[in-house]
Amino acid sequence: IYALRTGTTTVGRPDAEVPQTIKFVGLNMSKEHCRIINDGGEVSIVKVGNSRTWINGNMLESDSPQLLKQNDRIRFGNNHLFRFNNPIECEKEEKARQEAVARGETPSEVPIIDWEFAQHELAIAAGHSDVLVESEQELKMAEEMKKKIEEAELRLQQEREEVQKKLEEQQLIIQKKDEEMKSLVGKEKEEAQKRFEAEERALLERQKQLEEQLRHREEEADQLRAQQSKKRRENELLHDRIVSMLPLIHEANMISEELDKGCKFELKIVQRNVMETRQRMRRNSIGSLQNENTIAVRVVDTVTEKNRLWSREKFMDRIYSMRDYYHREIHLLDSEEGDLQKEDPFRDVDDDVVLGHAHVYLESLYWLIPIELTTPIIDYKGKSEGEISVRIDVLNEDGKTFELEDGVPAENIRDVWMSNGVLQVEILSARGLPDHLQNYLVVYIDFNEQEHCTERSSERTSQPIFNHRRRFPVVLNDEFEQTLLAEAISFQIQGVESFNPNHNSRKAKNRSSHAEIAEMNEKNEKKQRELEEKEARLKELEANLLRPITSASASSDVNKEAWNSDILIIEEEDDDDMNTRQEAPIPAGMTSTTTDISAEAERIRQELEAARLEKLRLEEERRIEAK
Repeated sequence: IYALRTGTTTVGRPDAEVPQTIKFVGLNMSKEHCRIINDGGEVSIVKVGNSRTWINGNMLESDSPQLLKQNDRIRFGNNHLFRFNNPIECEKEEKARQEAVARGETPSEVPIIDWEFAQHELAIAAGHSDVLVESEQELKMAEEMKKKIEEAELRLQQEREEVQKKLEEQQLIIQKKDEEMKSLVGKEKEEAQKRFEAEERALLERQKQLEEQLRHREEEADQLRAQQSKKRRENELLHDRIVSMLPLIHEANMISEELDKGCKFELKIVQRNVMETRQRMRRNSIGSLQNENTIAVRVVDTVTEKNRLWSREKFMDRIYSMRDYYHREIHLLDSEEGDLQKEDPFRDVDDDVVLGHAHVYLESLYWLIPIELTTPIIDYKGKSEGEISVRIDVLNEDGKTFELEDGVPAENIRDVWMSNGVLQVEILSARGLPDHLQNYLVVYIDFNEQEHCTERSSERTSQPIFNHRRRFPVVLNDEFEQTLLAEAISFQIQGVESFNPNHNSRKAKNRSSHAEIAEMNEKNEKKQRELEEKEARLKELEANLLRPITSASASSDVNKEAWNSDILIIEEEDDDDMNTRQEAPIPAGMTSTTTDISAEAERIRQELEAARLEKLRLEEERRIEAK
């Protein structure tokens, strides 16, 4: 909590030349960041220079003061988020609410302004509204499901009461029959006893059926409640993770921008099976494809416009590396640059990147029909990223495909399988793969829940050849029969990120920029020396023009001195022209020499003006380059 006293409160870094009232450190904090002015309870904020300050999710662009209102959210730099509280305005709002209540009116509902609200606001301003909308839709669906469960429980309670009522009615009927039996004797009593026992058995059976129905309904309600509770917890966890990750996404983008890494980070909600690692693929590779949602981070290369997907865990690991990388890059020593290139957390140098999945359904295999197809590779956005060619065969004990006669009864298929349970999976090749990845491989889980992968392609090509072949013994039991009839095998295509030479380190760019500036300075200094020489020459010529030598009665010594001086000056320009001038007759008053000096001075003036323009151009280039 910081109290804003009357006057100006400065906000900046501890290392500012001018001591700041409130001191912060961190990404995007300037030495002199902003000023907060309290003028009699009216508070405004003014940014300083190119500092970054956000008010209610919007970054301050103007240097003009912006008035702060009650509950405004202020973020300084990347890490410091505050809520503005003005006691004067707070008292006014509370008084207005009390007056509204006194008039019998319902005061307008005040939203809860907390950290989550501020992050939500910043996320919308940063363009992450789609993720929040998806998360909120999931929460809304969970609430709707909760209402349905409550309605189902109400109906169940009503049915329970109806069953209890019927059971009580049946009990009364049994008691009434029992009373009637006591008044009967002989044969009538015997017949009545048989009817009574039959009716009693029917009533008991009906009671049992009603109780069974009620039990099933209660079990279904319990399962629905458990599913709803699990789904609600997952959605709440998903929403909480989104809100907590939004500032980290913003931080990663700011570091990338500061270091000119050409990467943009975005939050995405994707199906869990899209982000399966090799270990997690064991559960889903052969089986129904799950549609549970999870958080992922899309990394967009702003140079190539290619993108890849990181898991939340991978991003969380990388954000810490980015902070360390940023600190080292800012204080980088030349000897460390090679190490930074290897450890760049913005690149996936050694990590496999999931390009997409290709799903092959297996029903044909149940009928002993081979599968041979080229199927699309679908990424997390549902976009095709190329195609993969696969073949899956059912082999007999000789290692050959079955050649069944037409009309083989379906019931005989299982007998064939029991004695010849071998499947052969071939991954032949792929085509149309993107060039931002290389060294592709394919990962899949076999029919016995074991992981396999192809050899990694050694060439950088969009059409890798795998020629992978494996055989798997299987038994057609009930479980595997259902797998073949209803489910798919998933082939996950992975690759290694191609190195982008355009993504230089900040230090290398700085050195290149410094070298260009140094070269520009050298050119400028050379041009300055030339300019000074020409200015000196011009002054000398102008002095000669002003010399009092126009009188014909001037002494010969003065004329001789002036002439010799002019000869020396002309000599520097052209020896041949000098010889010509010496042989020519010299009129009284040195008018010929004066004319030559005037022409020379005019030429020097033109050169001087051109040199001055060139100097201005070089200075402008140097200023732009330095910026």
